[in-house]
Amino acid sequence: MLAEAKRNLKTLLPEWTELFELPINIHKLLTQQVSLTNPVLPQQMFLGEAAFTSMTDLEELLVHEMSHIWSSMIAEIYDFQLKGSSENYILPSGTGGKNPRGVLLACLFAISAVNYHQRLLASGSVRARPERLGFLHQYFLKSLATLQASTELSEIGKLITSRLEVFSSEPTTDTAQG
Repeated sequence: MLAEAKRNLKTLLPEWTELFELPINIHKLLTQQVSLTNPVLPQQMFLGEAAFTSMTDLEELLVHEMSHIWSSMIAEIYDFQLKGSSENYILPSGTGGKNPRGVLLACLFAISAVNYHQRLLASGSVRARPERLGFLHQYFLKSLATLQASTELSEIGKLITSRLEVFSSEPTTDTAQG
């Protein structure tokens, strides 16, 4: 199922093909969590049983976690936040104790998942979920608003946030911007 999901994503998001070729180790998660990645464990992804509920769920989770992995690789070189940034930010999910980097990672996963769902919908797939697209778009907008209010972003964090603002009015289905 995992190989099929990756093939589907490469077809739907061809500009991501090379990113999917990065060496990522995928492990079985032995807890009730659906999926996770952690910057302390670079290029490692953990998927729980619930990740395999449907092909659409698995594809979205791969996009979600790969987005975290790719973004964290960049943050290793150019941190998205100022040194000593506070950890009092709250994600739209209600998860607190986040720093600006964590909010930016959430924003990047959300717009990546929005792009995935937009492409799935535009393809006419019976697996398309417009309600999930709407939920993720709202999550993205709320994360973006938190970033826009922050004074603790580094220059690269500000640059990425300003680029994300392009997507705030309407998510793209344009493969050149996706």
